[in-house]
Amino acid sequence: MAVKPTPNNSLYKGFTFDGIDSRDYGVYISGDAVFDSPERDVEMIEIPGRNGSFALDKGRFGNITVSYPAGLFGEDEASFREGIRALRNALASRKGYCRLEDDYNPNEYRMAVYKKGLEVDPALLKAGEFTIEFDCMPQRWLKSGETAVSVASGGQITNPTLFESHPLLQVWGYGDIVINGESITINDHEIGTIVLANEKTASYTLLNRERAALLRDTDIVTLGHSTSSYNWYYDKLYTFTGWTHTSTYSDLQVSVTQIENEGRLNFAVSIDSFSCEYADASEVDPRVALTLNFAKDGTQYSVLANIVVELEYGTLGFDKVFRFGINSIRTDISDIIKKREWGQTIIGGVTGYSTKTTLGEPLYFDLGIGEAYKIENGEIAGINNAVTIPARLPVLATGVNTITYDDTITQFRVVPRWWEV
Repeated sequence: MAVKPTPNNSLYKGFTFDGIDSRDYGVYISGDAVFDSPERDVEMIEIPGRNGSFALDKGRFGNITVSYPAGLFGEDEASFREGIRALRNALASRKGYCRLEDDYNPNEYRMAVYKKGLEVDPALLKAGEFTIEFDCMPQRWLKSGETAVSVASGGQITNPTLFESHPLLQVWGYGDIVINGESITINDHEIGTIVLANEKTASYTLLNRERAALLRDTDIVTLGHSTSSYNWYYDKLYTFTGWTHTSTYSDLQVSVTQIENEGRLNFAVSIDSFSCEYADASEVDPRVALTLNFAKDGTQYSVLANIVVELEYGTLGFDKVFRFGINSIRTDISDIIKKREWGQTIIGGVTGYSTKTTLGEPLYFDLGIGEAYKIENGEIAGINNAVTIPARLPVLATGVNTITYDDTITQFRVVPRWWEV
């Protein structure tokens, strides 16, 4: 389609319907009928014996017809006819309500259905006058109401119009949301088993912060087979004759290996499978009492060691941390032990069973129609079965509105959808 010439007059304006710009077709409008307002749906009922009529207000506005007196400019009769044909087909191809904007009302838009128009008698060949009509919903939606606004729990949002709005909510998390006393509940759903990334260091592992955020205090965390080792060098004048140990934690295992000709003992503390509730690891205190036996010139000697293994939270600046490693070794140190050093830490996989919501984030609640949904891979999936919505949907009333929500909701936004008539 050839671009149509623009009339040399800055007062000429256009409209856009679902991305179709009338000016691209050489069509310009006047504003004679773009400021009309809809009729309120009120039924007047005559009651015998009563003066006047009873006004039954049905609490709604009816649709309104928006008419655009328009003109088309063409270089010649052929381009004139082509512009009319192309615009007529473009408008008629759209289905259902579509967004309608015009240059006379730059701060608002309507939702409209193309009705009729573009019946033109091109008497002047290069210009014609006609009317384009749209059947519009009664609201003039304010563009200022399209922006999502972050609201903290206990925060307020002010409706600048004289009409209640039915906002779109964007929610991260789960729990109760209360708007002006009306509540919505995002129910909790199980997530199941999650695999937590771990970061190996010299002596411990850290749960990945983002994955750990999926866990609650009552959820189960399991550490797979993990081993932390240590080396002791002893005086070669002594002979290592054996060892014994006792553990405060039943799954804690200890092995000691003598390194020949180096005067070195390597011992390892391992856990085959450690499980606990996420909040309880800090209360677990695995310890090993280790006895090392030596002999010299027919005399027996013993060295006692208390080995403390870490399984704890709240270190290194993380919100919650699950660590495994040897924290300290204390001995009744004697001249037998000459040197000690950390060995290797082998950390098994960390998994957790989370009962936190599987709904995905963010979740959307359209309070205009009472629908809850999420968007996955560009597709909309309804989640009404996962939420509790009251019979009377919350609205944003004229003036100040207060919003509160549970601390399990980590982020909350409102697309207010302000409107006027």
